[in-house]
Amino acid sequence: MKHIIVLILFGVLFSCSSVNRSKVSEEDKVPDYALEMKKMYSIETPANWYEHYFHGILSYSPIEFKGTENCELNYLWINISEPKKDISLVDYVKLKNNHQQWKRVKVKNTDNGMCYVERRTSKSQGEQFTSLKNTYKYNGKFYELIYRAEDKVFYKYIEESSNMMNSFKIIQK
Repeated sequence: MKHIIVLILFGVLFSCSSVNRSKVSEEDKVPDYALEMKKMYSIETPANWYEHYFHGILSYSPIEFKGTENCELNYLWINISEPKKDISLVDYVKLKNNHQQWKRVKVKNTDNGMCYVERRTSKSQGEQFTSLKNTYKYNGKFYELIYRAEDKVFYKYIEESSNMMNSFKIIQK
């Protein structure tokens, strides 16, 4: 009788532990669009930042904001788009910036090609935000990196976000 009880307990214990190991929370699951995007670039992320996904966007935020609405307010996000017709980087920037009050900071030559660096301030939900944007064109695709943060934390993370943006490399295919 003891052997049967031990076998039953062992079976229950084994089945419970295998279920726990196989569970993957929705929060930990990387969406397909993010997996595809990550094949197109590399970026160095500081240890105190994490990757997350919302509204179809691949983003990075400081860990201190994880699990709060602040991660959706303070982030560096990456967007990759391919317009239906081939247009120049200058025309793309003009098209994207229509009515958004982006100000060109500089144009620089990088390993990824020409990069437009822009800045803007905006207000949302009663908070003031500052954003920096780098835009590249490679093989007909446009790569945009935007660091957006509430003014109260913008400078706290400017060095880390700038280092991330400068580490960005388009994977050439």
